[in-house]
Amino acid sequence: MELMYSRLSGRDSCNSVTNSNVCRDKEVNTLFGEFNPYKKPVKPQIFLAKPNKEIIAKLSEAYSISQNIKLTALNDISFQIPYKVDKHHQLVHNEHMALIKERYLLKVVVGKTEEWYIITSPSDEMDEGGDTRTVTGYSLAFELSDKMLRDYSKVSYQAKQVLNEILVNTLWRVDYVDADFELTYRDFDFSSTTVLDAVFRVAETYNAVLSWDTSKRTISLMKPELFGLNKGLKFSYGHYLKKFGRESKADEMVTRLKGFGKEGLSIEEVNPTGQNYIQNLSYFMYPFQRDAHGQVLQHSDYMSDSLCHALLDLDLLVEANRNIFESLIRQKKDLQSSLSELETKYSLLKIDETSLIDNKNKQQFAHNMWFEKFTYTGQPKSVTTRLKDSSYKYAVMAKVGNSQDITVSVDHVPAAVKSSQWVVLRKLEQATQTTVHINGAAVNNEVFIQISPITTTEFTGQNNEAALIKKYCLDHTEMQLGTTKAEMDRIAKQITDNDLQISNLNLLLSADQNFTKEQQDELKQFIIEKEFVDENYIHAQDLYKDLHEKFKDMQNPQMIIKIDTINFLSVIEEQHNWDKLVLGDTVTIEYDKMNTKVTARIIEIAFDYEGGAINLTIANVKDISDSYKKMEKFIYNSIGTSATLNQNKDRWGKAVIDSSETSQIMENFWNKVTQDISMANNEYVTLDRSGLTIVDPNDPGRFLRATHGALALTRSGGLRYETAITPDGIIAERLMGKILTTNRVVIGDDDGIWVTEGASTTISDRCGREVMKLGLIEETPDRFGMTINRFDTQTCGLPYNIVNKVTLDSEHGLTLERMKNNGYEKTLYTSLDGDLFMKGNFQAGEGNAVFKVDKDGVAIGSPVWANAPSRFDFYGNFYTRSMHAVTADIEKSTFKDGHIIGSDLIIGTGDLSFRVFPNIGIWAGHQSFAAAPFSVTLDGTLKARKAIFTNGKNQVLIDTDKALIDFDAFDIKVGTLTAKDILSQVIMSDVGFIADLTVARLKTAGIQSETDWENYISIVGNQARWVTGKFKRVVEHIKAPNGKPLYWKPDRSGMTQEPNAFPVTKNEYEEEEKMNIHFVSSGLSSYPRIKMGAGDGVFNPQDLTSGVVDEYKGSAMGFINKPNGSLDIEYYNSNHANERRIRLKDDGIQIYVKEGELKLELANGSYFKLDGHGLTTDIKGDLHLNATGTIKLNGSRIELN
Repeated sequence: MELMYSRLSGRDSCNSVTNSNVCRDKEVNTLFGEFNPYKKPVKPQIFLAKPNKEIIAKLSEAYSISQNIKLTALNDISFQIPYKVDKHHQLVHNEHMALIKERYLLKVVVGKTEEWYIITSPSDEMDEGGDTRTVTGYSLAFELSDKMLRDYSKVSYQAKQVLNEILVNTLWRVDYVDADFELTYRDFDFSSTTVLDAVFRVAETYNAVLSWDTSKRTISLMKPELFGLNKGLKFSYGHYLKKFGRESKADEMVTRLKGFGKEGLSIEEVNPTGQNYIQNLSYFMYPFQRDAHGQVLQHSDYMSDSLCHALLDLDLLVEANRNIFESLIRQKKDLQSSLSELETKYSLLKIDETSLIDNKNKQQFAHNMWFEKFTYTGQPKSVTTRLKDSSYKYAVMAKVGNSQDITVSVDHVPAAVKSSQWVVLRKLEQATQTTVHINGAAVNNEVFIQISPITTTEFTGQNNEAALIKKYCLDHTEMQLGTTKAEMDRIAKQITDNDLQISNLNLLLSADQNFTKEQQDELKQFIIEKEFVDENYIHAQDLYKDLHEKFKDMQNPQMIIKIDTINFLSVIEEQHNWDKLVLGDTVTIEYDKMNTKVTARIIEIAFDYEGGAINLTIANVKDISDSYKKMEKFIYNSIGTSATLNQNKDRWGKAVIDSSETSQIMENFWNKVTQDISMANNEYVTLDRSGLTIVDPNDPGRFLRATHGALALTRSGGLRYETAITPDGIIAERLMGKILTTNRVVIGDDDGIWVTEGASTTISDRCGREVMKLGLIEETPDRFGMTINRFDTQTCGLPYNIVNKVTLDSEHGLTLERMKNNGYEKTLYTSLDGDLFMKGNFQAGEGNAVFKVDKDGVAIGSPVWANAPSRFDFYGNFYTRSMHAVTADIEKSTFKDGHIIGSDLIIGTGDLSFRVFPNIGIWAGHQSFAAAPFSVTLDGTLKARKAIFTNGKNQVLIDTDKALIDFDAFDIKVGTLTAKDILSQVIMSDVGFIADLTVARLKTAGIQSETDWENYISIVGNQARWVTGKFKRVVEHIKAPNGKPLYWKPDRSGMTQEPNAFPVTKNEYEEEEKMNIHFVSSGLSSYPRIKMGAGDGVFNPQDLTSGVVDEYKGSAMGFINKPNGSLDIEYYNSNHANERRIRLKDDGIQIYVKEGELKLELANGSYFKLDGHGLTTDIKGDLHLNATGTIKLNGSRIELN
């Protein structure tokens, strides 16, 4: 887009002049603005080249050259070539005709500028003037339309990033991109388009001007406000202006602009009025004025005074509440951030709660975790717990409501407690029982005690009490959940209150609150709405900010100016203005007769070199007449609802390039600078009161200026000095170099600060906290590496702690630490030899394709240990669905190549086992060979309790277990069956009589129990159980001896083999045992016992004599025993299993109560009560003491009332 006319200096124009001194004088005179007759207008030179830019011809015969230079589109050129050319005064065939081909290149040189075009559509014509070929070419950038982009989508990319990626498969590269465009991130989505179109869309996204360098095949993105100057070129009547036209289009005017971004993003949340639009009606209010007292000084041309007053009052109200609105928005952002942190914490606590519940259920089911909760009344209390196994380690934990006036000890060892906080009182090992004693004057104090098994590592660990409580104490986690939920509710309420305040503020600033019905009706005729939609906006603040920028040029009727000018570039006397006609520059157009004076930007120049004409296309017309300036000032001074919030969302860019790429960038940059300086031959130096200025007229946008306090460089014609050196330092958009030598480097923005001092770099967050340290992280001795800190809060201004540290250094390798008590505990660390150590859980993979290590053991195939198809615990137990091994050693036996080598083989345990002994034989079903239901001796003798014989079709011929003989595969049916013994799992009969029944097991469960809870009796062996059960799942579908499935008849009166909806199934039940009648001991010394109650599963007492835990004497259970010499009725109370017993003995009756009271009471209120404090008697009536002998009363004191 460079200027297509000569900028040659006087010296260049005088090369052919003999008297060089004259030329030199003319050049000097030119510097003072005098006419230079040697400076001639130039015409373009056109060269034909192959696609590789190899010049093959100069088309000097070209004529009718027309060139269009465009700011917002690709340049183009067209010209004609004759088939016949004059050669030595003869018309001969033009040899260039055969060379001109589609997609060949054209090099067009105008003065010192050159541009490349690609031939797109050559065409031949014949007319009276002769045969010609018309050649049309577009800017070389047109070749980018040959490349396609499909499904290209990027989120949060800056301009240079996306341009580099979409140009990667082309010959084009990025040259310059304005720094602000590299710091602004947008979303890009090109589903199916050309690279050329994508480049234009990127420029449109940033409202940028594209500059194409076709010689180097580079692209630049520049800001419109920094592209083009106002050099003073003016078109007026009598001065270049041939034709003038002006049109004002109110249909392009907007007074209310709505904005929408990605996925419907709007501006309501950042707009004080709460609306999705911004509005400015100042154009229709002009020239309304009022004084400080509201007195009208000048009326509006359009609106009533009432509406003008209302609009101005609303503007002032918006401005007065702007700071309040901004504060509410910031407060809401902080609250939402805090709520997000709490929600994350709450989710993690819920996960911990699930794990704790699982662990509690498992340990309680194994009778290895105990709880005691009571209200302390001021009386000393001891809680004794019998532990499951002395080989376990235990932690005794407790929580008291108030730690004042209360003391706690464990096995006579005092322990400290805290109010409403769980503490570890003591760790135990090799203990069979423990006693927690509570004493003190406190009353109504809730006490909660928990005893939990712990690992050996946890037992020996120091200062790990908090971790033990977190791992094993469900109540502690539930307390945290409650506290966190309360805090979430509190913040949620604050957010609700905040939203209410914002809503009230929106209501305060709404039209309904500030305009009457009549004013609203009048206002509607001035509301002109438009929408701005750009999917690249992902932040409301960015959209709100840019919406105002776009709104500025839309608030007035758009003025369209059309002009034709004379070709002053061909007038030598006008050479002082030749360099002022530049694409993108601003020119002034003035026509007094129509009271018009405007400035406009040149966006297209059409040169007709043959006809000597120039056509200009201008845009961004701005009225600069005095009357318009008054209105413009009125508009921009109006506060309006367009007051911009002070938001700063753009982030600093990040350089993510490797050293090789950086080196190449630097090398290219230096080569270019070196070449530009070495080949400079057209530099003009001006020394005046404004300082020293060095400029090349061919590149007027770039120059150097030096003053007494600054050396500055600009590439925008002085609109901004992008690089400057001052006594205070260097100011630049970019600093490029290979070596930076300094003691301290500070890089920062609103989100944090990077500080490098010598060998150490520190990164702080937006709260000023050190979050990362690089390099030398510790001295004496020196330790190099990196540390990263994590804090317990993300909210600035609050007290904080470092809860996690990540360190990677030269001395210890990788270390992860977490805060614990007053120090830090390593949770993951490595050695310099490559060893890895870790505490806590480990998981590799996801879903069911997972390997996980946690407190339960190792799980493969599921994140839940109990569900994993392969798993093993820390006690050496291994479970797997299938195992394949080349070799395996099991109990001193070896499995190799399908052979088992060893002394014997036992599969299963007890009677449910299969055994092979080389010196005995094979047997199954019993530990003893002789008692086994199945056995084979070494001499081949087979003994089987059950046998099935089938034919070749797998039909059952003989089933000894079911006593079935079916030679023809038919059942034998009889009307009456008489047998000595009938052995069957199920016997069905509508009406029947069994004279004598002997069974191994009997269950009274009705069929209806498959759907509801059912009470039934189950007799197995010598135990009779009274059970409340419910159907859990179907185990199998029962089949008849012939292999056919059995079904219940619809009336449930019997079974049939005809398929229906009622299969006969073997079911599994969920059971709770309510009573059990069984034998204690065996042989003649055995005696019956009745156990009643399911118990609470908390405690099973030890026998004081044998020390063995009796599983039939659990808490909340009752028993009736009939040993030799007595009848015992026993009950063990809930939670503690303290015994209450009535024993009817041969020599009398014994009543026993442990830790309770014995009370005999009549309905009239009379009672005898015997407890740990003595005997209390209350008789309602007379007391008669009769004795045939002496009545003795002994006591330390006897009181008679």
